[in-house]
Amino acid sequence: MTLAQIDDRLTFLHTVAPAYNRKHRFVRRAELDSRLAELTMLQNDLLSTTQILQGQFNELYSLDVIDEWFELYITPSLNRMNSTLIEFTLARNQTFWPRRPLI
Repeated sequence: MTLAQIDDRLTFLHTVAPAYNRKHRFVRRAELDSRLAELTMLQNDLLSTTQILQGQFNELYSLDVIDEWFELYITPSLNRMNSTLIEFTLARNQTFWPRRPLI
């Protein structure tokens, strides 16, 4: 999966569970489980690919060039995935919801 596809999936996740819903943890459980599984799989794939790239880049480039490339292209996606996983995991662990309207 490419970084663009990962970003598309993250955008989709944030669309089906907007910031307001994530803030108050109003997310449908059935959908949430499948989304968390998908996101975890994508994260594992990206981490595996990162390790492979790291080994191959070590043969071609200096460490500062490798670090810059990963910071520019891989780290932003990983950070976005991690924050999304945290938000969705918090919503999944929610067992009590306040009455609406929220104040």
